Amino acid sequence: NWAAKPNEALACGIRLTLDEWQVLTLAIQNSWGGPDSKVKADYLFEDLCDWFTKSEKPVKQTEIEDLLFEVIRDDFHVEAEDGSVEFMSKRFFQLIRDVKAKKF
Repeated sequence: NWAAKPNEALACGIRLTLDEWQVLTLAIQNSWGGPDSKVKADYLFEDLCDWFTKSEKPVKQTEIEDLLFEVIRDDFHVEAEDGSVEFMSKRFFQLIRDVKAKKF
């Protein structure tokens, strides 16, 4: 029952959303972030989980977008100009809203 475990529902949603991000998937598969690309992706997952569940103020979509741009650029050496960062930030923002509203 996800309603009784909103943080677990959020973590599951974050993992599924990250797994759908083609740029990140390619970065991991091709080791664009070096030999520890998968570890870096796991850190992104953990950072998002911590941020979304522990933030005392509402998370803004622009903040999510900024973080995703920073991580994909700095950790994976990718300039994501395909619109995927903006798309993913919208997905994460909607995920947060849905979990808070218990729409899952």
